[in-house]
Amino acid sequence: MPLSTLRGTRYFAKKRAIIIVILALLIVSLCAVWSQLTIANPSTSPEVTTSSSSQAELFTIKRDVLLQLVNASDIEFARSHGNLTYYIVTSATNTQQVLGLIYLTTDVAPEWTYGYNSHVAILVFMNQTGTIESLRAWRVQESWGYLVTQDWLNKFVGRSVYEPLEVGQDVNAITSATVTSRSIASGVREAGRKVIDDFRATHGRELGPLEQYLASAAAMIQQSDLIEATAMIGMFGAALIVYRQNSQPLKYAFLGVVILFIGIYTGRMVSIIDLTQLMWATFPPLFSNLYWYALFGSMLVTSLVLGRLYCGYICPFGAFTQIIHQISPIKRIVPIKIHSKLVYIKYPILAGVAAGVLLGDSWITGIEPFQTFFRIRGDWWMWIVMAAAVVVSVPFNRFYCSYICPAGAVMSLAGRLRIREIKRWPECDRCKICEHTCPEGAIVGPKISVLECMDCRECEKNYLDAEICPHFAAEKLNPQRIGSRS
Repeated sequence: MPLSTLRGTRYFAKKRAIIIVILALLIVSLCAVWSQLTIANPSTSPEVTTSSSSQAELFTIKRDVLLQLVNASDIEFARSHGNLTYYIVTSATNTQQVLGLIYLTTDVAPEWTYGYNSHVAILVFMNQTGTIESLRAWRVQESWGYLVTQDWLNKFVGRSVYEPLEVGQDVNAITSATVTSRSIASGVREAGRKVIDDFRATHGRELGPLEQYLASAAAMIQQSDLIEATAMIGMFGAALIVYRQNSQPLKYAFLGVVILFIGIYTGRMVSIIDLTQLMWATFPPLFSNLYWYALFGSMLVTSLVLGRLYCGYICPFGAFTQIIHQISPIKRIVPIKIHSKLVYIKYPILAGVAAGVLLGDSWITGIEPFQTFFRIRGDWWMWIVMAAAVVVSVPFNRFYCSYICPAGAVMSLAGRLRIREIKRWPECDRCKICEHTCPEGAIVGPKISVLECMDCRECEKNYLDAEICPHFAAEKLNPQRIGSRS
């Protein structure tokens, strides 16, 4: 290819890359805005609306139950004066002394309380700042086996309604009842925030729309979440540097940091549950989920440019399996005929897991060993899956990532959109060196499969090495071929 044509091609490739990155950032921004609009104006079904004071279930609860909830006797309960239904708990000797607020989640935010097959009502007592003091299950009519215990509910005590309260991250899920767990957590969180906002509006100066938005954002932003979000963006930036340097010692050092920070410290990585929610345009609140937006925003941008960069550099479980394979004295390669069939297994697994999540049977996500491995929790069969994924990765590099991982299947499909293509020499039509050394089996003849390539760049090392790549021997025989990459 003439040098002028090559330069023109690279120019337009860079221009296209800039345009796609800008579009990706725009998509992330629109998702964030949509999440705020969804939280501000959540959709409710016609048969489920916020209860008025005259029909509120909270006001039918006996005083003795409320006294047990607050765990005090010398107190009074005053009905709210705003638009929502809740009790203002005050001292019996000084009614101006507000001790806290009591609300029933289904009265205040029914749109957030639907569980597996019914609405789950939780009675909550919190202080004026939104810290949960106590709570109890008031009405749970879920399927058999979904047991909401007081011990599990007590995990919310001491937490703020302005925290994300994400099941699986901030609070463990009820065994085999992830949907019910999420409905309880979201109901407690969203109803609590509404009650706090209503109380502040009726017991102080009413804030303007912008002041309310900024105050809500400031209250929702957690310092730890902001720090972790910033660190996550930094991790992707560091991954790009490591990718560009193409140094094995540097890469393995970085993978160690990934395991420590993302795997052990945060324990929050890309999961098929999150990806399925994205398919339905379901986005968490922006200001209480900065880490989530940093993770998925960075993943989206890098995937459009480089393909499966997350799989190769950011996924902590993939990093761990690659390291144990690297230090293993036993190394095996799946024969190409078997490999070419196995790479398609992850797609029906993805379809099955996604269908399970959409139908509410999220237990099937246990096929992802991430939480079992890094959070040391899960059912017995999840431990078997995790152990098998680790053991098989000792002789076979990233076996789980290549053949089973449903999140990896999504990344593979996204890899088709990658902008940066790995260039090839004309001699790649005949040479098999890179094909034999590719750890992911992504090279067959002259073609590199973007579905399986995890950006290890081993092939790029080969074809830039004058002692390994036969292109340079051909160059000596025909100097006019210099720079002719396809």
